[in-house]
Amino acid sequence: MADLKWKKLVMKEKIQRADGEHILHRIYITQYNTETNGYLISPFSDFLNEFIPNKATSANMAADVVVRFLNYLYFTADKDIYSITIQDTVDFIETLNIQQDTQQSYTSYLTKFYYFVADRLPLQYISLDDFTFDRDRKGHMVMRNLFMDHMDTKKKINPEAIHNIKKEYLYTFIKTAMDVVPDIAFGVYLQCFGGLRKSEVISLEYKNIAVTVMGQMETIQVTLKDKDLREDLPTAFIPKCKKNRTQTILPVFGDLLWVLYEKHKERYKKDGGSAVFVNSNGSAMTDATYYKRFRKLKEAFIRRLEESDDFEVKSYGFFLRSYKWSTHICRGIFSNLIAENTDNIMEIAAWRADRSLSAALSYLTDRQPTGEKVVQSMNELYRKEGE
Repeated sequence: MADLKWKKLVMKEKIQRADGEHILHRIYITQYNTETNGYLISPFSDFLNEFIPNKATSANMAADVVVRFLNYLYFTADKDIYSITIQDTVDFIETLNIQQDTQQSYTSYLTKFYYFVADRLPLQYISLDDFTFDRDRKGHMVMRNLFMDHMDTKKKINPEAIHNIKKEYLYTFIKTAMDVVPDIAFGVYLQCFGGLRKSEVISLEYKNIAVTVMGQMETIQVTLKDKDLREDLPTAFIPKCKKNRTQTILPVFGDLLWVLYEKHKERYKKDGGSAVFVNSNGSAMTDATYYKRFRKLKEAFIRRLEESDDFEVKSYGFFLRSYKWSTHICRGIFSNLIAENTDNIMEIAAWRADRSLSAALSYLTDRQPTGEKVVQSMNELYRKEGE
C-alpha cells in the first residue's frame, strides 16, 4: 500500500422529487492512489449506509472518523483490519489530543464501525459477543460504547484553544474585518451576533434574509437550511446546517449591521446570483475560501492589537496569538454574550439552536428580553469607543 492511503470521496447526483430537483450526496470510503489520483471504493463504504436516513453530514462525519482511523491503523500502527483490538482505538484517540466530548463522538462512530466489521469478517480479537446494548431514555436499544471504559476519564483540555474574545475588543474585530476582508465582514458579524456556523454562512442566499423586529429594534432574521450552492463542484461542498431554523441577529453597535449588509449587497451581489457570499469569480464561496479569508482577518486583528500604544490592548494581542482559534470562536462569542445576560440554560439553548430541549423551548422561553439586554450592553461599549 505504499502508494495508497485511505480517503473519503463525496460525489453528487441530481434527483427529482415531488417538490423539485435535489442534490444527493453519496459518500464513500476509498483507497486513494497518490501517484495516479485514482480511487478504489472500499467495501467499508457499506458502513455508511447506516447513516443514510439522516443528513449527509452524519455519514460525512462517520467517514471522516473511519478514514482517519484506517490511516492510523495501516500506516502508524502497521496492522490490518483483521487484527484490530480495543487498544488500537484507545491508542488512536490518544494521538489526537481531543477533548472528552470529541472522544465520545469518535469512539461512538468507531464502536459502530467495529460492529460492522465483526459482523462481516473473521477478526482475531473482536467478536459480536464483545458488544452490549442498553436502553436509552426513550426506551430504544443503543449500542454501548466499546472504548470509553478503557480510556483516561480525565477531560482533555487543550491549553492552546480558546472559545471567546473579550467583548471590549469585538468592535475592533468587526472593524478589522471591514478593512481587511470586506467580502466576509457581514458573515463574521452574523457569526458573532447570530451564532451562525461557517457552513451556515456560506450557504446563505439573499432570499433567506428578512427584516424583523426585536422589541423596539429592527434587525435581520435569517432562514437556515441544508442546501448546496456549488453544484459545479462534483465532490465537495456538503451543507452542514445542524438544525434548519430561523435565527435572529443581534443588532449591536448602532446601525453597523445595516451598514455591513448594504455595503455587502452593493459590492458583492451578482446579477442572477443567489449566494450572499461569493468568491472572486462570483461563484458561491466554499468552506475553504471562507476559512482562508478568516485566517487573514485573524492575523490582521492580532497585529492591530499588538501595535497599540495601550499596554493592556497590546498584551491581549499577544495572548490571542498564543492560542488556537478559528471561525468557530464566533459562535463562542455569541454564546458568551447570551450567557452573560441570562441564567436560564434553556434560553441559552434556544438562542444557540441546540438540538436538546429544542422541541419545548418555544413554549418555555421568551428570547426578546435577553436579546435586548445584549444589544444594550454592547451599544454602551460602542458609545464609549466613540468618546
